[in-house]
Amino acid sequence: MELKTIHSSEDVLFEKVWEIYQYSFPVHEKRKLANQREALAKENCAIDVYSDNGKVVGFLIYWVFDTFVYLEHYAMNKECRNQGYGSKILKAFIEHHRPRTVILDIDPIEDEISERRLHFYLRLGFVRNIYLHVHPPYNNPEGEKFTLILMSEGRALSQEEFDEFKNALYTQIVTYGER
Repeated sequence: MELKTIHSSEDVLFEKVWEIYQYSFPVHEKRKLANQREALAKENCAIDVYSDNGKVVGFLIYWVFDTFVYLEHYAMNKECRNQGYGSKILKAFIEHHRPRTVILDIDPIEDEISERRLHFYLRLGFVRNIYLHVHPPYNNPEGEKFTLILMSEGRALSQEEFDEFKNALYTQIVTYGER
């Protein structure tokens, strides 16, 4: 498997990432293309794109901070799901970013798919955090906020770590620039 980290929507791999992104997330959890380009232009935002024999199998969009890495979006090509790629990619990502804590969020548990997603992350060493995690709306400051389950790799976050994450989420990760 090959890894390429991209920092620009001008990269040739971005088009395939964007295609997978569109079918992998609900509307309220997605950025518009202009917003994603703006986010990716920030120094601490990147996309890791994994390919196998020239085919993009999955990607991770993430933000790097001093003490943590926020895994904002993580998706697999639908043709490559349930083949073991997801676990390999996430394990490699966690190891690469140690000693920072990897933080991610998932949908509330409402059906079999969301239950399976939760157990996937639990098997990889993530734990559920107790904090109410209300995610700001993407693309529009007047949009509806949504509640997600916050997970962190290896251990639960302290209140101080959660506050640091929440501040970064609201001031650096989800921002609204010129449209």
